[in-house]
Amino acid sequence: MFKNIAKIGIDCCGCGNCFYICKKGAITLKADDEGFIQPFVNYNCVDCGACLNVCPQTKEVQTIDNQQAYIVLTKDANIKKISASGGVFGTVAKSLVNERNAYVCAASFVKGAVRHIITQDYSDIKKCQGSKYVQSSLEDCLPRIKGILKDKQKTVLFCGTPCQVAAVYSFLGERPSNLYTLDLICHGVPSPLFFLKDLKHYCKHPERLSDVRFRWRNPMSNEGKSSFILSIEKQNMSRLYSSSYDPYFCYLYER
Repeated sequence: MFKNIAKIGIDCCGCGNCFYICKKGAITLKADDEGFIQPFVNYNCVDCGACLNVCPQTKEVQTIDNQQAYIVLTKDANIKKISASGGVFGTVAKSLVNERNAYVCAASFVKGAVRHIITQDYSDIKKCQGSKYVQSSLEDCLPRIKGILKDKQKTVLFCGTPCQVAAVYSFLGERPSNLYTLDLICHGVPSPLFFLKDLKHYCKHPERLSDVRFRWRNPMSNEGKSSFILSIEKQNMSRLYSSSYDPYFCYLYER
């Protein structure tokens, strides 16, 4: 029986907690055959169990009965214009940056891939708005967040899927009062490799694209609804592709 992170198997969410906690250098993170980030254990492992202790998948799931829910729509027209739905993330991020000079950690399209970034620049935060239907790499964000939060005068907002938010709390080992988190309701995180292959249908060099969005809002419409349309931007020129004909989108619908 495994006494290390290999025990998690296909339940791994690719957060990287195990990699950062291992003091023996026994874990490396790399893409598997399907493109998902996974930990690989080498011969340096001493089965200390530290990687399992920090893994969010080993934590007990807490449930809340009779939880209240609200429907929210931002009043900020500029935020709504570039949001996929109600603009909650953009509004909360803008408020925390303005009032507390907060650091914001969220998913952005960077050089042909979706990665979490940490920023205080609102122009970067705008790039984090909009739905991104693909697994986002957390890179080195978690240890950086931990470093920022050591200063109780600093504030961090983290936005990600529920497993990523769970990974943040598990990595920190506590719930700091200067950390705010937003969970995205997630219906799946397809392979980054599949996403990259799809982009190559439209652009030979996806790393040169400036932005990719899975939901598009017609700037000329007053209805305010966003549609499932793939928007690809390169050199300030956008092209729109119907979700009905895009292989990646068709896979999402089938799921």
